[in-house]
Amino acid sequence: MTLHKSSEPYMTIAVAGSRQSAGVTIATINLKLIWDVISAIHVGQAGDAFALDREGHLVAHPDISLLLRGDDDAALAALRRLQQASIAAGNEAVTGADAGHRTVLAAAARVAGPDWMAFVEQPTEEALAPLRQALWRTGVLVLLGTLFAAALALLLARRMSGPIRLLEQGAARIGAGQFDQLIHISTGDELERLAARFNQMAGELAVSQERAERIARLKRFLSPQVAELVEQAGQDELLAGHRAEVVVLFCDLRGFTAFSAAAAPEKIMSVLGEYYEALGAIIVRYEATLTSFSGDGLMLLLNAPVRCPDNPAERAVRMAVDMQKAVQALIAGWRRRGHHVGFGVGLARGEATVGRIGYEGRLDYTAIGSVTNLASRLCSAAEDRQILIDEAAAASVSGTIALEPVGTRVLKGFDEAVRVFTVSKMIIAGEIDLSVRT
Repeated sequence: MTLHKSSEPYMTIAVAGSRQSAGVTIATINLKLIWDVISAIHVGQAGDAFALDREGHLVAHPDISLLLRGDDDAALAALRRLQQASIAAGNEAVTGADAGHRTVLAAAARVAGPDWMAFVEQPTEEALAPLRQALWRTGVLVLLGTLFAAALALLLARRMSGPIRLLEQGAARIGAGQFDQLIHISTGDELERLAARFNQMAGELAVSQERAERIARLKRFLSPQVAELVEQAGQDELLAGHRAEVVVLFCDLRGFTAFSAAAAPEKIMSVLGEYYEALGAIIVRYEATLTSFSGDGLMLLLNAPVRCPDNPAERAVRMAVDMQKAVQALIAGWRRRGHHVGFGVGLARGEATVGRIGYEGRLDYTAIGSVTNLASRLCSAAEDRQILIDEAAAASVSGTIALEPVGTRVLKGFDEAVRVFTVSKMIIAGEIDLSVRT
């Protein structure tokens, strides 16, 4: 194949026949048509096309002057390098310099028949411009998204931090016992519902605290079990003044006045601490009402303010026996330390006026009547290890607990002598078990 250098490109092709007699056929082809096709191809704004034969001769190019230059022209050499790079890459797109010394991205395709390679090329700057623009747009979008997310996070943080601070302050106030402080949040979301739950909890805690305070006040003179019952039933009704059949019990230490006058204060308080701890457990177990205590003396009620489910006199006697046993065990230890005291109990049964007395901030529950005076006098007359009982209480436990008559006693405040009974010494000594009813 030979290219002619004239005003228009021509190509001469010589083809030999299959026999010697056929000779050689020579054809001259005008490449103007191919040039028109190549020149009409545009890639982007500055891209174009060209064609090379298999030896690297330029077949067509938009710049027709390149066809008239020699094979050693630098522009043609650059196109050949693109061809070689394309062949080496397996006809994949390659990067290189074109005839105008521009860095281009070129792709090639073989043309069957004449075995040409048609190329399309585009400046790398122009080819990669959409990618760069896409990257820039992506970067801008990411930046805007980040700024938007940061602004939204800041807005949400400020929107949440205020209610959270209110919740924190409210929780601190509730922890300090200020249950009347309400948390006001109007966000319409979970925080508002949480604040409402906090307020509900504060109300419930206020009710619970008020109830606990009422029970604590009741426990000053009632056993914990009785205090709970009174609080549940309504203390105003049960603690209001009224007449009731009660059993009154008094107890104190014999010889305590002489002991307290001679002993050191810390020894006195130590003895009283052991004494009240032992009696307190028994009082709670029998659900008795502690109306008052002074020094070493106690006054207890049974059957008020809550009625006993069983015989109150029998319960009182059994409690007195347990008290004697517990205190006598303590007295044995005290005597080894040189403290000489005893313990006596007196109880009586009868009607009395019971209810709260006192003033605002200091209320007590007590019983007023002759039965109270009688129990107090019996306690004063009782000797160490002795439980003195009046006739009414003795009649209530007759046949259940072994009693011994001690005759009549003239007691202060009573015009007539009073018949008195005492619990058998064998019961107090533990020789008869009161845990089994006879």
